[in-house]
This record gives sequence, structure tokens and C-alpha cells, in this order.
Amino acid sequence: ACWERNRHRSAVQDFTLMSQGGTKGSGGVSRFWNSDIRRLVEMHAAATEALEQTQRDSYRRVLLRFDEHFDTWKAVSAAIAELDVLVSFAEIARDDNMCRPRVVKSDCAFLESRRLHHPVLAGRMSGSFIPNDVALGSEAQNNS
Repeated sequence: ACWERNRHRSAVQDFTLMSQGGTKGSGGVSRFWNSDIRRLVEMHAAATEALEQTQRDSYRRVLLRFDEHFDTWKAVSAAIAELDVLVSFAEIARDDNMCRPRVVKSDCAFLESRRLHHPVLAGRMSGSFIPNDVALGSEAQNNS
């Protein structure tokens, strides 16, 4: 048993105490490192730094490529924003049972609208909103 005790003692002598247990944060665990663990930790730190540097470089390259085509992306962004508004209008029209205008061929300019209402105000007034009819121009006045 003596030779076994010496074998464990020599194995333990290769380790260095890195943190003492017994404090609140450590949970009462003492941490020991040997040369292999230290080498692996250093390799991990170097690999982590290399990964972070690669990510930063990749991000910079993406931003540079984006910047090269800024005008294109600006136009795409504006088109998407306009489509978003139009889709929102279409959803409100569908949900509130609205109709789209009917364009007719005529010799004079006119506008005739029936049961007009503001979509936000009509929704907030819960049934007490009175729709309006509008007729502008000569043909609209003749048809009234």
C-alpha cells in the first residue's frame, strides 16, 4: 500500500491549486490544474479568440458588401415598406367589409362615394358612427 500512496502523491504533485473551495461562488470545490489542463485551456482561449476575430471580419465584409449596393437596398427597403402599407390597407378593407373604387369612363370629372367612413373612428365609435355620401362634379350631381 506504501507504493500506491507514493504513486498518488506524485500524481497530485503535478497539479497546481487554481481556486480554493469554500467560498459561495465555488460551491465548496477546489480546482486543480496540471500542465495538460493548462495547455488545453490556453488552446481553448486561443480558439475562442480566433473564432471571435473571424466573426468580426465576416461581419465587416458583409457590411462592406451591403454598402457597395446601398442604393439597391434602399430601393428594396422602400418597396417592401410600400407593400407593407398596401397589404395593411387591403387587410383593413377586407376585415371591415370595404370596397374598392369603381372607375368609369366619362366626359367629365366627378367623384361619387356612398357610405364613407373613417376606418379608425368608425371602429372606435362602436356603431354610433354615421356614414357620409359625397358627390362632386356634374355627372355625380345629375345622378343624385
